[in-house]
Amino acid sequence: GRPCRLYFAITNACNRACPWCSVYSRPGLRSFLGADAFVALLPEEGPFEVQFEGGEPTLHPELPLMVTVARATGRCTRVVICTNGVRWPRDTRRLVDLLRGFGSPLTIKISVNHHLFEHDPGLIERAEHLIEAARLVGGAEIVINLRRRRGGDDDEWLRNLVSDAGLLPWTNDFFLQRYGLASDDEQLQPPHLAGTHFTLYNPDGSEWGTDLISRSEAMKELP
Repeated sequence: GRPCRLYFAITNACNRACPWCSVYSRPGLRSFLGADAFVALLPEEGPFEVQFEGGEPTLHPELPLMVTVARATGRCTRVVICTNGVRWPRDTRRLVDLLRGFGSPLTIKISVNHHLFEHDPGLIERAEHLIEAARLVGGAEIVINLRRRRGGDDDEWLRNLVSDAGLLPWTNDFFLQRYGLASDDEQLQPPHLAGTHFTLYNPDGSEWGTDLISRSEAMKELP
């Protein structure tokens, strides 16, 4: 099976403020996991995957270093970066160079939701640009995480935009879940775990096993 995946929320800072953020991230927060602390949390033996989350992980100045040291173990079988896409280069050559610098195998998960789209109408084109750059790089894959609200048309309009752009083959389409800032939304379902072969870490270096909700509530308390 797949090696254990380590989910590192390396910061709670974000450059967007999704009103239902599952980990209470927003602009102005300032908790960052240091590279030394990151290295100390990597397993001492056996293969593993690393997923960099936030907040927005591209706001962390040591993200490239963390990717490098994870790969330098020789046991990191995949790097995953979750992002809202705001900080990625618009220039194709610069974007290709950035993806190459992260090594392979590499997965970039770009979030698409109503809040991000309202603040960045070019978000769909951003995803297309990432897919094209990944083709040029090789060894990189793009996943679009389409997160939809319950109620009204269930954000079907946003799914249609993704579909009209021909991007559904790259898309994980799912509804928001009831935790974090959406804890009181009775229209949503609580988080469902597709597997348990992973470990969650917060920007303060704390480990939360597979407990998404407790991890989220701990994120709420970080400065």
